Amino acid sequence: MPIPSGFSDYQMHDVMENAMATRRFDWGCYVYPASWAWLRDWRKYNRTKKVYDCDPYAEVYQVRENMYAIFTENLNGGGDMWQYLIIGPQRAMLVDTGFGLGNYKALCDTITGGMELIVVNTHYGIDHALGDCWFERIYGHERLAPLLRAQDEHIWDGLFDKSGHHLCVEYDRSALPVFKPFEVIGVPDGYTWDLGPGYEIELIFTGGHTDHHAIYLDKHNRTLLCGDMICSSMTNCASILPRISRGEDPAFTNFPYFRERLAYIISRGNEFDNIFPGHYIMDVDKAVLTDELRAVDAIIANPDAYDFKQDTIGRNGQPRTIRYKNITNFGVITY
Repeated sequence: MPIPSGFSDYQMHDVMENAMATRRFDWGCYVYPASWAWLRDWRKYNRTKKVYDCDPYAEVYQVRENMYAIFTENLNGGGDMWQYLIIGPQRAMLVDTGFGLGNYKALCDTITGGMELIVVNTHYGIDHALGDCWFERIYGHERLAPLLRAQDEHIWDGLFDKSGHHLCVEYDRSALPVFKPFEVIGVPDGYTWDLGPGYEIELIFTGGHTDHHAIYLDKHNRTLLCGDMICSSMTNCASILPRISRGEDPAFTNFPYFRERLAYIISRGNEFDNIFPGHYIMDVDKAVLTDELRAVDAIIANPDAYDFKQDTIGRNGQPRTIRYKNITNFGVITY
């Protein structure tokens, strides 16, 4: 279960076996008990865990012979993140860059031995793309490209309160990168990268979570790196109402569109076995995508047939009702 607010900094990290230079002092979101327990045990007992001197703000785990999961804490209180580094015969690929805290480039170079690196984003969430400026070139879906090009030196301003204090995690502020422009290349749905002979990774556009969200199919490892399309706590995979305030195209964020894309991904299930979400439990059997599809179908059939709801205040200060639909054995969809 989530750590009670009365826990001290020492107690929180004793439980989570934190090996990084970050120190969490508060939780900005609710973490589902199963997700919290899995993450606690994974970080405590996994024997591949390593923290490199070049980047003490990341824990690195080997999840396949040539694939690494990089764990970093969420600096604004959301769900802690996974980024994935895949090493091909000739080139490597990094999927997402987190908040950029620590030297991501040095970390990747150390793990890969300085191989040519392709860097891609699943979408423009601040917990997925603020480390892009560590690199010279970033790829993503063509709808994502304009958002990446709009980044500037102020992208980290929201990580601190009005007094300049950290929100939920303490760290050396100088470990955030100095912003520098980078090249952005937008690619279409189905675009494939070649990491070497017989090693392809394909971008698959999903929409839903954002109007530019995409996932990555590693055909060699038979894995799907799926960003925020699904996670084992609270999945915000699509919307009932248009996200006008976020400036997104509702044609790509509504449930029927996401349902179409999710069904397409499931239809290609003979090409992958496991999924690796951007948060919480990872290396999950692909069957959970069918469970997600059932939940999406139930929402489309009757949005008012939620499993439970919560009345709260939105970021704009207005009352808001959050509805929850269970994904069997894998958290909930929020809408």
